[in-house]
Amino acid sequence: QIPVECTSTTVQPETPIIYDVTDANKNLFKLTPPEGMVVKLDENGNLVFGAPASNPGHSHDGDDDSVTWTELTAENRQLTSGHYYLGNNITVSETTDHISITGDVTLCLNSHALTSTVAQTSFIYVENGGSLTLCDCGDGGKVESLCNSNCRVIFVREGGSCTIESGMISGIGIDDKLNGKTIKVESGGSLTLNGGKVTGSTGIYNQGTTTVSGGTVACDKHGIYVGGNYGVVNMESGSVSATGSDGESGIYMNYGSLEMTGGTVSGTTYGIELQTAVDNKSFVISGGTITGGYGIYFNSEKCKSPLYLTGDPTLSTLHLSKPTTLIFASKDGSPYSGDEITVSLESGEREDAVIISGISGNADKFAFADENFVLKEDGKDNLILKTPTTAPEHENHGVDGTDT
Repeated sequence: QIPVECTSTTVQPETPIIYDVTDANKNLFKLTPPEGMVVKLDENGNLVFGAPASNPGHSHDGDDDSVTWTELTAENRQLTSGHYYLGNNITVSETTDHISITGDVTLCLNSHALTSTVAQTSFIYVENGGSLTLCDCGDGGKVESLCNSNCRVIFVREGGSCTIESGMISGIGIDDKLNGKTIKVESGGSLTLNGGKVTGSTGIYNQGTTTVSGGTVACDKHGIYVGGNYGVVNMESGSVSATGSDGESGIYMNYGSLEMTGGTVSGTTYGIELQTAVDNKSFVISGGTITGGYGIYFNSEKCKSPLYLTGDPTLSTLHLSKPTTLIFASKDGSPYSGDEITVSLESGEREDAVIISGISGNADKFAFADENFVLKEDGKDNLILKTPTTAPEHENHGVDGTDT
């Protein structure tokens, strides 16, 4: 693309900037309009900077007199601050047909589709200092793009922010194979999901801050994948799942930190997979529902951050790669008080191994999956594994120091 920027503050609306544009070359020019103007293709085939056309017929409840809705066209490549809407379906087919958000932008899908039929590195960029609020005042509105392993539908750069209120964001598979990341959040960027739906192979690849306060992330491989030490996930409400044919984990933590206070997380293999973390982060589960082949998997060799279980989340299974002293049954004086959790181990010495720390009158909330061992308190607020002196019959907590 050839960048064209107009720095004049006195340019007249509808003044041609590029003459005699054709369908074959109109996408070769990246025009940056002055503030308050948009790029248009006039009736003579010229690219011009013009005043946005308002549509009094498009409005949202709560709009005041300062809100003017501008119809998004296929020629719009860079969106400055304003309110935009789709008047029709828009389909693009060139890798240069991406959209950059540089201001405070609200985009209403208005029951229509914004579609890229070619795999782009990113279809929509939310630039540093830009913010995008995506909504759909009707039904069925969506943003979608073909995705291979290196593609994203929305890319939130450092210093950018994206809020999804409604509508669907989809990464479309190629040759019936889902791949790529539907939304990527760079370190220093933020994503808030209040509603809507995110689908694809990996729904959200997060290196910044992602907050799920509603809506649905329903993907094939990972719902949310955290791939950086500064990645933060706040799970407050809504649902995150990865239950497709390649389903692994609803939330996958490869570094970063997690706090879950509500909502639902599920995965084919694990609900939440805690793979790697440094020692200045933490994972806190105090509410919500977690399901999967195992509810939570904790990689004891690579995770240096503690997992705190507190409050009353719904969680039935916890799988550890090896014994660890980093699983806590309370936080800041608030003990875990939910249903019984069955703990299992992949490997490691079992006898006298610490499995759960921070016991606070709630040892009966934990059981061990292997009936050849029981969990007993060691007098130091830990639950450790011991070989029972008598064959277990049903309960195997040994909370009071006696074998059962």
